[in-house]
Amino acid sequence: MRFKNLIVVSALVVMGAARANGQSTGVPPLCAPADDRWAEEMRGYINNILSKPEFTKVRELDGLPAVNYSTVTSVQAEELCSKAAVFMNNHRKAPLPTPSKVYILKIGSVYWVEDPTYKAGEYTRVLVLDSTMTKVVGLPGR
Repeated sequence: MRFKNLIVVSALVVMGAARANGQSTGVPPLCAPADDRWAEEMRGYINNILSKPEFTKVRELDGLPAVNYSTVTSVQAEELCSKAAVFMNNHRKAPLPTPSKVYILKIGSVYWVEDPTYKAGEYTRVLVLDSTMTKVVGLPGR
């Protein structure tokens, strides 16, 4: 029994050291790149919603606050991406065995979360989550 405890503790120490050194712990990262084409198109879409008066109703229906686009930031914190990816995966009709990578923008106090593999017909399913990433604020599609 003592030997098993030693093995478990050793494994946890190694995982912690690997994480501290930026090495993989076997869990795939769930943050999608912030600088690829999808991310660029997503930011352009959000810029239109926040900047153009003709999109005011869309912004309101999507649960987005009225903020200046210059304050919108891309989220690359793995803890937040993991939480959002799991939340989004759990809201699929048929959850995947492993959540997909997500693109996240922080807009004021909410998070715009997209998973390009999650479709609702021809549109990508998007969730607008609250600051704790536990409550859906809006269900837009793009």
